[in-house]
Amino acid sequence: MNTLLLKISLCFVLAISVILLSGCGENQNTSQTTNLPSVTPEASNPVVPLSDILDDYLDTHFLPNEPGIVVMVVQEDKMSYQGNRGIANFEKGLPVNSDTPFRLASLSKSFTAIAIMQLVEQGQLRLDDSILNYIPELDSSWQQISISQLLSHQSGIPNFFTNEFILTVGFEWVVNLNNSRILDYFVSYPQLDFKPNTQADYSNSNYIFLAEVVSRTSGYMFPDYMDKFIFEPIGMNSTYIIDETRDYLPEEALNFGITHSLFDTQLYFNGAAGQVSSANDLNKFVAALLTETLISEQTLALMTQTQSVFNKDGTEYGYGWNIGRGKDNARPYFFHIGSIDGFRSLLAIEPTTGISVIILTNGGDDAEVHAANIFDEITKYFEY
Repeated sequence: MNTLLLKISLCFVLAISVILLSGCGENQNTSQTTNLPSVTPEASNPVVPLSDILDDYLDTHFLPNEPGIVVMVVQEDKMSYQGNRGIANFEKGLPVNSDTPFRLASLSKSFTAIAIMQLVEQGQLRLDDSILNYIPELDSSWQQISISQLLSHQSGIPNFFTNEFILTVGFEWVVNLNNSRILDYFVSYPQLDFKPNTQADYSNSNYIFLAEVVSRTSGYMFPDYMDKFIFEPIGMNSTYIIDETRDYLPEEALNFGITHSLFDTQLYFNGAAGQVSSANDLNKFVAALLTETLISEQTLALMTQTQSVFNKDGTEYGYGWNIGRGKDNARPYFFHIGSIDGFRSLLAIEPTTGISVIILTNGGDDAEVHAANIFDEITKYFEY
């Protein structure tokens, strides 16, 4: 479990009302706040405004000439805090702001799951359908794997994006890796890690196949489906899905502010990752999610219920979301994080109080540690 996920799990178990982030365009090293009512365990202690806490942290740990970060906190459509520091693109001298698109890495899975659930609501597929109903060229031994098991990581399909897997197949296989090559690999090598529905283990492969299911069911290429039925309807104008045909956005954050490459190559796979989005766009997504614009309230409730518990670390997972319980198990929330090379992302939502948090950075492991600390500061601020 990486630093950010560990911090999030611990913080939410210990306390918190939870958090949404969002943003509006702003200049380098800026912040904007509308402070929420202060809450403190001891009334005798003066409460430091959230803006002061977060600004001080960002000013201390992020220099103007380093890779950047965006932090946003929203409650019930009101901006509680938004701040950014650092550089999106050193060559162009572009600072990070709330409209800067970042690679979301595994946070993309939450959006892929929304696409699947839209098709479920429309009656175009069912959660208990076999994957072979949609991708019949897969081995017959995969007949038992259902859409539900893909969504909740209970399929047993090996994770193609691990060091161990890549060492087995060779790094050359990863160069310019796309969904088609991943699909072809598993057609030829169908061995599973475990029998479907007997365990749960996080695997990027599940969401590669879900993207293929979206494409074959809807008749749209996966990036086109996401544009037409998720991004465009809610005005996510700085959001797109990476593939070999898409041009990068000129204002896009680069890996460590330097390059579009990831791990010294280009990666074009999507569904499990591959989405690019800004903090402002993610805030639009949260608003749409909580107002039944993309899916119904009942479907969101199903997605954010625990569907599996990972054998390795006890993580609870729904359909495209990690599940947390909050203080005294009284405030359920859902979240996802992403990590790929220098990019890190976090979106956390507590629907009861309408608080959400967004953190995006292109600063790698160091920035991940700071993102975890920032998240910790936010949870402390809202702790009862």
